[in-house]
Amino acid sequence: MASGRALLEHGLQGLCIFDIVPRLETSKGAIQALAQDFPLAKIVTKAVDVRYEKSVKDAVDATVDALGGVDILLCFAEIARTYPAMEMTPEQWHEILDINATGCFLTSKHVAKYVADNSESVAQNVSRG
Repeated sequence: MASGRALLEHGLQGLCIFDIVPRLETSKGAIQALAQDFPLAKIVTKAVDVRYEKSVKDAVDATVDALGGVDILLCFAEIARTYPAMEMTPEQWHEILDINATGCFLTSKHVAKYVADNSESVAQNVSRG
């Protein structure tokens, strides 16, 4: 939320927050606070599971419809697991990669497709991980 707040403080007019449903529910108060603090900005949320391309594509498409475009992409989806490496299963490893790496890739891919089709758009991607 801090990054979204900072961008809104610097004039961002539209913000879409992607997250899984449980996290959107627990963040509801913080999202409402953003909306109250920035009443002129359009703030929307999209439930998305970044492990699945269709989920990401649908969320990006819905964001473009709701906000009229995408100019900035911040990728913060991540999970941390503390499995001993010698005991970690391939499934556990893939869960970490699917969320931490593939999720950023898929989101970037679909935002880039939008930007490529819109000559006036420029997207910047900032990710952590």
